[in-house]
Amino acid sequence: MNLRELANEESNRLSNLLLGFTVAAIAFGAHEVSQWDPSWPAAIAGLAGIVWAGSFLAGIARGHAIHDAIRLNAAINEIGPQHPRLAEVNGMFDLASRRAGRAYFHQRWSLFAGAALFALAAGGHVYERSNPANDRRCLAIQRDMLSSLPLRPDDPELFKALGCKPQGDGSVYAVSERPIKKLTNAAHAPNI
Repeated sequence: MNLRELANEESNRLSNLLLGFTVAAIAFGAHEVSQWDPSWPAAIAGLAGIVWAGSFLAGIARGHAIHDAIRLNAAINEIGPQHPRLAEVNGMFDLASRRAGRAYFHQRWSLFAGAALFALAAGGHVYERSNPANDRRCLAIQRDMLSSLPLRPDDPELFKALGCKPQGDGSVYAVSERPIKKLTNAAHAPNI
């Protein structure tokens, strides 16, 4: 195997790998954005999906261009150097090779551009969802809801209306604010 064949084989492997990355990126992006509210970050993420779709289509176009180049190369080898249409077939081969190169360029850079757009969208989504004042308000409501003696009866409705999400990773059970009576009578004590 000569170096040109080895380079072509490696280029094909990389192109197929990029196709796989593109499909995975589209699936991941669609899954993540499906949970977002309609907003400008979701629109940018949708644009990233379109750019990734362009990368996928460029990868498919590259495969077709390489197939054409291989077919034309075989035709050049069959017809020989004295054939009257050799110059035309050589021109078609060069055109297919250039198409493959351009498609690979677009495939690679569209994948990277889509990733950059999705990162921008994810950052915007995080920034949009952060509201320190509302987070403090929601935490106060959550603490009151979880206390043994809540101050407001409408806490669950208010919590939902403000779009609050449960915070923390502790127990959801309220700690009693009343002292617990200790058993002093041996008759009520459990047998150990």
